[in-house]
Amino acid sequence: MSPILLLSLAATTSAAWVEDTFFTNNAPSWRKFAMTTDGSTIVGAGHMSAWVSTDNGASWVKRMIDGKWEGVGISADGSKMVMGGIEINMFKSDGGGNFQTGWNDAQLSSATSQKLRDLAMSSDGNIIVSAGDTSDVDAQTWTQGSFRSTDFGATWNQISTTPMTGIAMSANGNVIAAVTPTSNAGVLVSTDGGTTWATNTPSESTTLTAIAMSSDGSIMAATGYGNNGGIWTSTDTGSTWTHALSDAGVWESVSMSADGSVMGATKMSSKLWTSSDSGASWAEDTTSPDMAKYIAISPDGAKMVMEGNGKVQLKGFPEATTTTTTTTGTTTTTSESTTTGSTTTTDGMDGSTTEGSTSPQATTSASGTFKLAASSLVLGSLAMVV
Repeated sequence: MSPILLLSLAATTSAAWVEDTFFTNNAPSWRKFAMTTDGSTIVGAGHMSAWVSTDNGASWVKRMIDGKWEGVGISADGSKMVMGGIEINMFKSDGGGNFQTGWNDAQLSSATSQKLRDLAMSSDGNIIVSAGDTSDVDAQTWTQGSFRSTDFGATWNQISTTPMTGIAMSANGNVIAAVTPTSNAGVLVSTDGGTTWATNTPSESTTLTAIAMSSDGSIMAATGYGNNGGIWTSTDTGSTWTHALSDAGVWESVSMSADGSVMGATKMSSKLWTSSDSGASWAEDTTSPDMAKYIAISPDGAKMVMEGNGKVQLKGFPEATTTTTTTTGTTTTTSESTTTGSTTTTDGMDGSTTEGSTSPQATTSASGTFKLAASSLVLGSLAMVV
């Protein structure tokens, strides 16, 4: 009897970190990642370009021309996105599945120029808050503090004049927390959309660098460096803080699930550190790649994306596998292999052709043409809370 071959494709969820090898040439120096509620849409901003994936990282589309893109935010359902960077303006889009259309200027008023370091977006995408300071800039006069928009960036109001380098916001936009570039300055917390603020200092001799919160704002985590550096957590909307992990390293980013139970944080020249008990205890993820940066965690805590060893790293995302069944007489042999592939596609945005190869996912690159207006904004990074 002749052998009978049966081929089938299936998607399995990766429990290990998988390096996305799509960006083999001219890889961005990543600055921020964000995901939708189900994690199927990922957006990444970096120096050189900004990209969108609408299929769990299996393929990526270039959505902005080369530039120092520093941050990005996306609504919970993936219908709205905002991104920007250093000296290249801030733009928003509600233009369909992979944001191929609908890009518009989302600047502050013409009288205001801000050195933006961070942004946070509400789950519906309508409320956006900024964080800006005046450090590491030229002689231009910058407006420090925070601005807030409740109409998807159409209009803005200043809600704080305190310099800020990181900001997070609850899903409904009511709770806002920010960190400042000054040592011992602590965390600024507002529970009324930025109308009033309270300053709660986790510790002296600590310079805080990043902050994240749960969807209701009750659980927060902040990273910092200095004599009392490491990771600080709060379970009472930022009123009191616990030094959950003391470490002298330079901590750079932090993220958490919607309920705050799963957290991740990165520090310079290290692997990822994680917590599965709302920040009470932390451990190094020894399976994660080295040089972990800019962690983003899906709302359910099941998916993670970050930069590691200079590449996009994915965990908890579907992997495409091929199952081959060979039947000869009464003997059946089954084997599985992970799908690999590479493609090259050109689609406009800057007229360039980008090559990529993937393992385990096949990948398509697309680019387009989009002319940016002169900028009065400089953007640090963006965040979304769902």
